[in-house]
Amino acid sequence: MSHAALPFLALGVGCRQRADAEAAFAFIGPALAERGLDPARLGALGSLDRRRDNPTLSRLAEHLGLPLRVFPAAELEALTPRLLTPSAAVFRAVGCHGVAEAAALACLGTPPGPAARLIVPKLAGPGITLAVAAGPLESPA
Repeated sequence: MSHAALPFLALGVGCRQRADAEAAFAFIGPALAERGLDPARLGALGSLDRRRDNPTLSRLAEHLGLPLRVFPAAELEALTPRLLTPSAAVFRAVGCHGVAEAAALACLGTPPGPAARLIVPKLAGPGITLAVAAGPLESPA
């Protein structure tokens, strides 16, 4: 399979305001490796817009060499039917039923096309959650 035929991979991350960047790095690398995913294949990092200025997310994007894309809670909430682990507690806290899974999908287009799918459901780490979505990039309608 040629590299051009590989699907786009997007990493969605939810994090606490004071999440430790070093702990996040130490969690994400092995979590991806255990699932056979090379961080070099990731094309974007997505999260909730209210975390736009979060230093952990900024450092993580820089560490991985990825653009940080952020999305409003309403846009992430619209993806709830496609989430594998929706959470009422997350909804109460931030206004959407999942940040990591929804942001990973949202990086593939808004809305993501039908071929976009979660390949790593939400994993919880030290102050962060992560999920990975794969699929072709879709243009906004």
